Amino acid sequence: LGLVENMAWFECDHGTRYPIFGDGGGAKEAGKLKIPLLGQIPINIPTREQGDSGSPVALMAPEENPASAAFADLATAVALSAVPE
Repeated sequence: LGLVENMAWFECDHGTRYPIFGDGGGAKEAGKLKIPLLGQIPINIPTREQGDSGSPVALMAPEENPASAAFADLATAVALSAVPE
């Protein structure tokens, strides 16, 4: 199907994104493999907290957590990739 870049960035409370593990690695690897980059998932504390509590971050409202929005976008990309052209 394609590649998903996990821990693609950290977004602080004021909205600035920091690519703490570098920038563009997922797109570069997808290009090398000749597959689509389906999504990029940020790393953040609410994702860990939700996981620790047993409540998936994907169930949070996307406006509350950038990871939730990223998972929603990823689900759309996966669904669309399964539709024949």
